[in-house]
Amino acid sequence: MALNHLATHPEIQEELSESLHGVDISSLSTHEIGQLPFLNAVVNEVNRFTPTAAAYVRTAKEDVEIGGYRIAKGANVNLDWSCASQFPENWSGPSTTDFADFNPHRWLDSKPHKLAFNPFGFGPRMCAGKSVATLELQMILAYAAQNLRLEPDPNRPMEYDMKLVYGPKDGTWLAVHRR
Repeated sequence: MALNHLATHPEIQEELSESLHGVDISSLSTHEIGQLPFLNAVVNEVNRFTPTAAAYVRTAKEDVEIGGYRIAKGANVNLDWSCASQFPENWSGPSTTDFADFNPHRWLDSKPHKLAFNPFGFGPRMCAGKSVATLELQMILAYAAQNLRLEPDPNRPMEYDMKLVYGPKDGTWLAVHRR
């Protein structure tokens, strides 16, 4: 899905390529990769816009009322964190509109509330693979932006599907060209 975002937003693809011009990604430490602002903005926006796991289930430890709804102890609650990242009131900074659009720039001057953006969960049950998954996405996007020009296949646009995780329904069909 991340590569499809680059393909369908050529201006973002070019900006990412330019921001990584002359950077030898393979020689950087994970800390140094984390210091590349636009790459990390794209990674965050991919995770906000098309999260692999859009929600997670938790069990109520005690009876509670939230927003007028009673949740009994022992009840399973589906927490859709991806929905929370769509509301402007959960963000601070100037870029707090147009959440239906793929816009990595919002991450350069705005930040979500700490509970409004949790693509890997939080607390003791946070995904153990968070660091590896993030590094993998950073490396793939950086390689693609530096070496490839991606275009969507106009005859096979990506459709999304939610099964156990959120993903492409019938694959990602792109035209790939060397830079």
